[in-house]
Amino acid sequence: MHFSRAKRFLSCLSATVLTAACTLHASAAEGRLYNQYDPYWNTIKFEKYCKEQNTMYISGCGIFSFCNAIYALNSIELDAQEVGAWAVDNGSYRPGNGGLYRDLFYADVEEGWGERAKFTLADTFYGDVTDERLINHLKAGGVAVVHVPYHFMAITGYNEANGMYHIIESACNERRNIPGDSWQTAWKMTNGRTQGTWFALLANTKAPEFAEVTVNRLQSAVGLADFTLNSDIKGDFALGIDNEAGQRISTLYSYNKGYSCCQHVQQNIPEAGMYSCYVTSQNDYGMFSSERVWFEVFDEAPASAAMSILNGTEFTCGDAVELELSGGIATSYQLRVVDRATGELVDTQEETMNFSDEESHTVTWTPDRPGYFTLEASLVNDYGTAETEQYDITVKGSVQVYFSHPDVAGPTGATVSFLETYGGLPILQQEGFSFDGWFTDADGGEQILKDTVVESAVPHTLYAHWTPVVMTTATTTVQAEPSVLPLHGVYHKGDINMNGSVDVADAVLLARIVAEDDSLQVNEAMLAQADLDSDGFLTVLDLQHLGKMLTRML
Repeated sequence: MHFSRAKRFLSCLSATVLTAACTLHASAAEGRLYNQYDPYWNTIKFEKYCKEQNTMYISGCGIFSFCNAIYALNSIELDAQEVGAWAVDNGSYRPGNGGLYRDLFYADVEEGWGERAKFTLADTFYGDVTDERLINHLKAGGVAVVHVPYHFMAITGYNEANGMYHIIESACNERRNIPGDSWQTAWKMTNGRTQGTWFALLANTKAPEFAEVTVNRLQSAVGLADFTLNSDIKGDFALGIDNEAGQRISTLYSYNKGYSCCQHVQQNIPEAGMYSCYVTSQNDYGMFSSERVWFEVFDEAPASAAMSILNGTEFTCGDAVELELSGGIATSYQLRVVDRATGELVDTQEETMNFSDEESHTVTWTPDRPGYFTLEASLVNDYGTAETEQYDITVKGSVQVYFSHPDVAGPTGATVSFLETYGGLPILQQEGFSFDGWFTDADGGEQILKDTVVESAVPHTLYAHWTPVVMTTATTTVQAEPSVLPLHGVYHKGDINMNGSVDVADAVLLARIVAEDDSLQVNEAMLAQADLDSDGFLTVLDLQHLGKMLTRML
């Protein structure tokens, strides 16, 4: 740093000085600028040297790595297609015929793009990532392009504390196994398909043109305030913090050029009150100061807490429940969801989020099961909590119902909807028994009909109930063959005892039904078989129809 510029930089933020290390490491750029495997690059071809395999998708890594490195260096977004066309013209980029010719490309790149992209080519050399030339360059805020086997990548940061390098990879695949934006070890970068052997060092010539500081508006006097510092260049930061009267209480410096354009510092402010801060970004070519940001430090529990539901109280599984939370001086919330039927805590949701008397936040909870639920929330800070009122909601959705009918064939389960009717239920047949229907218990319980509303929100079982039935004629006992009448299924009309044939036993049984024999027990399925003229009534006319059927059969 030039002495005169450094002096101006330090004098702009006076009073107590605290040098702060970078406590959190953001990416060395705001993510990579170019992904080579974007399908768009399959459409960009250069045919000067080859008519096939000549897209930037296949052989553009040399161009993309250079553009990604410049973006990490000073936030300038170069047009990769334009850079590629320039390199094709000067012979340093030959898609389909070897890709990027690194020595030719970097021999001309500063002359072609240095002024426009605000950089200089500091050096090129053969070596590996442990070379002091690379490490010192990264620590000073520079970036590099590295040539690994058959590929180029960008190195945009160095963490001296753990010896790791920030890599921006334009073409992620299994062979190299490096994400698009990540920190990697020296071992990773000196072995296998990621072994770097040639480096181009790019240095910044751009003064900062942007600076910004963000901080949680509400901070606790017993905790550390976390400040995020942003700039459009990799350089030094100075953060000034003033009290409400404008008096400087601290100045924090972050000299971690080797990390990123985004850095974090932490500071404890022990007294409650309103404060403001701003950040200055500095490199050898200039400085830029952000706007002032106000924030509050408190030393008491949340003053109040309120919650309301914005989109009703009845939902279906998968619908988002929108809640508005508000209250005073809180830094996070906790949402709790309780099943009212069982008292079970079915879900909790916690998130850091600042609240004040003037602010409210919308949060969502998405149910994944039906039922009756109660929602309640707490607003929290380092000094205590404040509880909201409770709200009840209803969630509809599918419920599994099981059918218990030991030793009788039939369906074992179905899906019904909570708070809607069961609908059609299976009708079963068993030799010597009349089917009484479905009940909530194996012995007793409440009968479930097709119009019964599903009131259980959890999987449950219905039990088949039976009554013994013996049907006799003067000389013959007629018993139904064991069988099952599926839902909506029918047997042949006239087979009233459902033994698989129409015979005299059916005529005797029909006569007793028409005569309204009180000692006879029948079910709906038998009555449906007996209504031979389909008029909805059982009369002598049905007996006549059955007699004609038997006459034809004899």
